[in-house]
Amino acid sequence: SDTRSLATWTRDLGTPIATGSTTARSLADRFGDVVNVLDYGVKNDGTEPSGDSNATRIQSVINSSATTIYFPDGVYNINAELSIPSNKNFKLSEGAIIRAEDGFMTSGSGNSMFVFQSDATNITITGGEIDGNSTQASDLIIWPNAAGNSTSPFSRAVMLIVMQSNDNVTIDGVKFKNSIGTAIKEFGTFSGGNNGNFLTVKNCYFDNILGNCIDGEIKNIQVNNNTVNLIGDIRGTISAGTKGGLLVVKTKYGICSNNFIRQTTDSSIYITGSGFGSVSVTGNNIRYSGKDAIKILESSCNSVIDSNVVIAAGSSCIGVYDDGVTDKGQSIISNNVVGFVDTPTDILDPLNNYSAKTITGCNNQSSLWGTNYERTAIGAAASGLLIDGNKITNCIGVAINPVEQNIVIQNNVIENCTGAGCYVQSTDVTVANNLFYNIGSNNSTAPLGRIQGIAIIGTNDRVIVKNNQIKLCGGDGILCETDSQLVNISGNIIEDVANSSGTAAIYVNSSSSPSSTFQLIINENQIRNDGDTIRGIYIRSVDDLIVSNNIVENGTEGIRIDACGEMTISSNRIKSVTADGIRVSGTTNVASVMGNTVDAANRGVITDSGTSLVTAFGNISTNTTTLSYAFNGTTVKPAVLSDSNI
Repeated sequence: SDTRSLATWTRDLGTPIATGSTTARSLADRFGDVVNVLDYGVKNDGTEPSGDSNATRIQSVINSSATTIYFPDGVYNINAELSIPSNKNFKLSEGAIIRAEDGFMTSGSGNSMFVFQSDATNITITGGEIDGNSTQASDLIIWPNAAGNSTSPFSRAVMLIVMQSNDNVTIDGVKFKNSIGTAIKEFGTFSGGNNGNFLTVKNCYFDNILGNCIDGEIKNIQVNNNTVNLIGDIRGTISAGTKGGLLVVKTKYGICSNNFIRQTTDSSIYITGSGFGSVSVTGNNIRYSGKDAIKILESSCNSVIDSNVVIAAGSSCIGVYDDGVTDKGQSIISNNVVGFVDTPTDILDPLNNYSAKTITGCNNQSSLWGTNYERTAIGAAASGLLIDGNKITNCIGVAINPVEQNIVIQNNVIENCTGAGCYVQSTDVTVANNLFYNIGSNNSTAPLGRIQGIAIIGTNDRVIVKNNQIKLCGGDGILCETDSQLVNISGNIIEDVANSSGTAAIYVNSSSSPSSTFQLIINENQIRNDGDTIRGIYIRSVDDLIVSNNIVENGTEGIRIDACGEMTISSNRIKSVTADGIRVSGTTNVASVMGNTVDAANRGVITDSGTSLVTAFGNISTNTTTLSYAFNGTTVKPAVLSDSNI
């Protein structure tokens, strides 16, 4: 048998060539490719070795030529910062825990566990756990300031990971826990350079982090498949102003996808774009955010927010804002499920089996977006916005609340919201193919008391509201208070609205008297109300309008036109109203009322004094209580009137 020692056997073997390779290397070199920290006398039983500390021995491994450093299962206590240069790969086994010694990571100490050297590149940490071992912990992994000061504290709060001028960094499968500060933090300022050029954080778990999970200015960032639990001032152990979310970053190209986020005191995902780039937030599951669940400040970036599930937020569940920039990006908010926008109390944490502190609602950020956005499901002050295919339920406040220009809101389902289903203050807006059910049940919780199904307010170039379904609404089904160039309200189905307040199923009112530039088309809408206290269609102060082919059933008046200009009212069907089927009043110039059918009303077709010219023919009025027609003080065509109206 071979009785040679391992050293002799290795010497005799020489410099073999690995299978499939071409260059011979010694076994010593090969063993050095992956270094086991236990070979350097590092202790993994939660104790310190005699002589040098664990931190000192681990640092000696880091300073060696080894590129991959392996930590087997065990607990590795450290009491000093580890300085990390370029080209290092830390592999922690599943049961490996690198833990700060008691008292090392206390608040105000300025200590960190991992300090990435300035401009270091190609650093990877995979697996295992990094434990700050204190609710008063400082940074776990920190990258230094521009001056390279990595040993003394430098203007930082307590954190976990911090980026500055480091490129190609990957954090994969690491569990971060027990820190009073942020988990991954970058301290540099974004100026278009390469600081934080590429950061990937994936498959990680963040628990009991009292700051943010990821924070800073990072040009390219991917944050995927992470789990977040108890982030921010949940227990009230630090000041109320402290952040608490998965992602609070400024970026040019950002991807945040498929993360599970539970209980954050601030915005769960907060991204500020910089320069023309793109931000994608997709497939995340977010529950119980203290402020916005997802908040994007575009700053010229194009953003996609798609297929997220958001349950309970203290402010907007999803908010997208231009942040005052001139060159604005475009955003798509699509296929998200949003529900229960309220402040939860006494949330039970299943991992630690205690009730966390109540998550507080947001302090309204009036400097950015004013009071209208507080407590909305989707709030936006962004141009070029598409809100498509989202489902919103149990919203405390307004469901969708955009401001700016070129807004399309389509294919959304909105149910059981105390405020308006859609409250728009935008230029050039389309609201189409949405379903609104049980909207505006409580105007005390709705911004500005808005409880309409769809409310469009302000000066708009173009408004299109078509093919929506609105059923059970506290206010008007569709309210349009605007001086738009063109308003088209067509193909909508409206049932049982204005139950607590409101004027009409469709109410259009221009601020001018009448507006000379306002063209209005209301066509092929179906309106039915169980009650008899509101109008079907009510229009005020519009210069040029067409109201045609609508069906109105129940209410006080079927169609009411007040103080408008030229108009055509044709081919509408009115049934079972308590007052007038069609009524034209005020200083109307020219009115053509033709081909309408009124069945079961007090009066059929009525024009009040003050209208200058009314042409009425081909109308049918049946089962009226008082009279079929009354044209008081108007100039009519008697032959047409007498021969053609029935």
